[in-house]
Amino acid sequence: MDKKRAFKQHWQERYVNKAMERIGLPITQQYYNSQGIVKSNSAILKSMYGFIN
Repeated sequence: MDKKRAFKQHWQERYVNKAMERIGLPITQQYYNSQGIVKSNSAILKSMYGFIN
């Protein structure tokens, strides 16, 4: 992988967490609320990032 492509991939990976919290968290919270499921933001984030570990 060339340096430019590697830098771009690294840059995208750095900002995916912010995007998941800013965009994914409210959508997921809204879904859980509509289903009558009560989950904290930290529990939702843990489930969103659970596939990484």
